[in-house]
Amino acid sequence: MGDERDVPYFGDIRTPDEAIAWLRQASETCSEVAKYITNPEQAAYQRGRAHAFGLAAGIVESALGRGQE
Repeated sequence: MGDERDVPYFGDIRTPDEAIAWLRQASETCSEVAKYITNPEQAAYQRGRAHAFGLAAGIVESALGRGQE
């Protein structure tokens, strides 16, 4: 079981598209991890991280004027 550290290293991100993809992957990974955690507090923490990564991806997309078609 992992978390966003299992996605490619964020230091290798060079473009906005790569940043969005990294944030989306981190969101999905944390969401999946939360499904397998039995400690309710830790599961909620991972769900919160998933939500935050997803929001960040949306903010970047919005700042770039994407997703408004």
